[in-house]
Amino acid sequence: MTLSNVMRFSVDCENTDDLILLGAEIDQVKNLIKLHQTRFDDELNISFAYQDEIRNVKFVPLILLTVAENLFKHGIYTDQNHPAIINPSIVEDKLILQKHFPFNALFY
Repeated sequence: MTLSNVMRFSVDCENTDDLILLGAEIDQVKNLIKLHQTRFDDELNISFAYQDEIRNVKFVPLILLTVAENLFKHGIYTDQNHPAIINPSIVEDKLILQKHFPFNALFY
């Protein structure tokens, strides 16, 4: 069900020219993290943190989801001392997508 929700969201977003609420995309990033945690027996060390106020920001679809997908495409983050971090925030009325992927992650 989680996978179908992510896929449905992606298809629906590709068929729109409108901005969406960032909260909808945040929910899909959470689903994507859940899928990969299941794949790696909950051993991935990923931090996804944000302030609730950004959920109501209108934004171009699939940007945040693409950043999260790249995290999983390019590494395996099981080292508890070096988490992968995605922290969207609002700074001076601008949405900032901060990310940190540790250098010692296993790349394949």
